Amino acid sequence: MLSPRTWWLLGIIILTLALPAPSVAVAQESDSQERPNLSPADWSPGDLQQYMKWQLNPATDRPLVKGTSGVIAASSSPIAARAGLEALKQGGTAADAVLTTALAQITMSMGASISYAGVFELVYYDAESDHVYALDAGFQTVSSETDPLTIPTLSYMNSDRQPPDPKQIGRTVLVPGFMAGVEATHRRFGKLPVSQVFAPAIYFAENGFEVSDRLGKMIAYRPQFLVRREETKAVFTNPRTGDFYKAGDTVRQPELAHTLRQVAELGAPYMYTGAWAEKLVATVQADGGLLSMQDMASYRVQWAEPSQATYRSTEICSNPNAYGVAGALKLIEEGHIAGMGHYTESPLAFFWVHNILRAVRTHPQYGCLMLNTQPAKWLDDGTAQQVWQELADQYTVPTPSPPLPMSDHTSSVVAADQYGNVAALVHSINTSLWGESGIVIDGVSIPDAAGFQQQLIQSAGPGRKLPNVTQPLIALRDGHPILAVGAIGTAIDYDTTRAVLNMLAFDMDPKAAITAPSLLASLDDHERALAGDYSDDFVSQVGALGMQVEVVDARTASRFRGAVVALAIDQATHTISGSAASATRGASCAY
Repeated sequence: MLSPRTWWLLGIIILTLALPAPSVAVAQESDSQERPNLSPADWSPGDLQQYMKWQLNPATDRPLVKGTSGVIAASSSPIAARAGLEALKQGGTAADAVLTTALAQITMSMGASISYAGVFELVYYDAESDHVYALDAGFQTVSSETDPLTIPTLSYMNSDRQPPDPKQIGRTVLVPGFMAGVEATHRRFGKLPVSQVFAPAIYFAENGFEVSDRLGKMIAYRPQFLVRREETKAVFTNPRTGDFYKAGDTVRQPELAHTLRQVAELGAPYMYTGAWAEKLVATVQADGGLLSMQDMASYRVQWAEPSQATYRSTEICSNPNAYGVAGALKLIEEGHIAGMGHYTESPLAFFWVHNILRAVRTHPQYGCLMLNTQPAKWLDDGTAQQVWQELADQYTVPTPSPPLPMSDHTSSVVAADQYGNVAALVHSINTSLWGESGIVIDGVSIPDAAGFQQQLIQSAGPGRKLPNVTQPLIALRDGHPILAVGAIGTAIDYDTTRAVLNMLAFDMDPKAAITAPSLLASLDDHERALAGDYSDDFVSQVGALGMQVEVVDARTASRFRGAVVALAIDQATHTISGSAASATRGASCAY
């Protein structure tokens, strides 16, 4: 039986498969309209064609964009980021922008790595109340599932690579949270009509778009699961050729367009108590699942106070159920790591940063990051002092010098609007591409996320929320938001920590912070570095400290890294800047 820690790491790996996908940048300037209209058909002349071109052939360079009224940075789909920009330009809030983008992202990916039946985690600074809020709309377990350890295991978790029994595959389906999260966020912080927030996603589902080379390859990679059910097969089959969609084809999703219109008109209950929910429950039960209409109707999002910690006189606010980034920053500060110089220039800083990030995942004082139930203890100065001293006592290398003087520069977010609001959102299907259940309900791909989280489900109990490791983050200084970061992939905690450290301790702008040499996640007993990020001499010096580092190529490194989007607000100049990582097919836009 796998340990809880192993399952947590596997959960992070699954999120790697859920990478929404690299980044373009454009500044726009038109005034907001009295009657919002976010339809791509009515965007500024040439924008739809230009952004669709970037969608198909994303630029390798991700420029730093700057604006004075609004910025959005997204980890996938340039066209979806442009939709979010339109929401900002037409008077929408940061909430409107991230919702518009997220909804369009899923349509453009055909539900491959992100799903309308997936998970949704938000951290939001509301300028009017001058407060940071956290929203958990993660998966909920099935109330009648009393023996979760017997839930079928997904093929990539099995040594023989055999897929789950089709007669039991329905047990891998959990109660979804995404659409409930969308509605709760819009109800509390949205300004635009909900019909317009959904408009770009509906437009692309209804009118279609050209299949990119990447999407075509993803479809070709999963044929055995996409043909299991006729409804699913039809979604991915070109009616003109009778074959799966491939690069260059135009794909339309009329069933999805209908579903989205119903949700926009009737609200999220359509997917929790309405016709869509009934169809989902019937399909899951026919495949051996225990999901019920009662499970769907009982789903509730959870608003909570974010986890909070202080790093370099900056308040770090993140997911209240995951404390990895805040814990790492507390240890970095306690150990005065910044005083050793940047981790790319100081072998000693590299050594300590890696050991701190490993400790955050494995130290018994902290426990399994995802299952930790003592956030106050996690972020307590006394705990940080204790753990740092234990780390320092383990090694014979020098401990760091006192910290460098603090910079006055301010840093990042995921979406910022003209009203002073800031949003950081992470959403995911939390399984492999489309999952292995092969279930698509009226255009919506259904995750099989219970197929690798059996132990977590047992720990959570029936009818309870599963803990979520995503860590969208907003930072405030003197009560004002200055940065926020959203990361996806294996190295969620590593990449988020790296971005915040680079911006707060080393005065980097968002682009420099997220494109600096990566810190590859430690998923076993080895440390790794991407070839070209560090010199042979640097790696040798780290080795002399007792840490052996394996240099790996980009393909291998992809298993141990993530991708970051970041925005920064300079309160002195009222300038907002943003950037998205090149590891994913994303975009940053400003006006």
